[in-house]
Amino acid sequence: MQHTGTWFMVEFLRSHPEVKHFVEIQALRKNASFAANAESGALGLKPEVRNLVQGHFCPENMEMIRAFATTCPTVVPLRDPLASILTAHYRNP
Repeated sequence: MQHTGTWFMVEFLRSHPEVKHFVEIQALRKNASFAANAESGALGLKPEVRNLVQGHFCPENMEMIRAFATTCPTVVPLRDPLASILTAHYRNP
């Protein structure tokens, strides 16, 4: 469900001093090695630092989300469904 606080959590976690790199799961799906590459400009993970990976639950991302969830600390923001609907309506009547 949209408007559940995903981007609030991303910005909150990005402000943590240990988080040095942020990448969206869509970028990882386009990169077969999952590793960032400055030469080619490929977006990906940086193994030498703490990464924050953000993605939405959708069929295309589920296999990768499951893999991350089994091996990495995972945060899933949840919000009251009615509050989410009201926020969506307020933002785009």
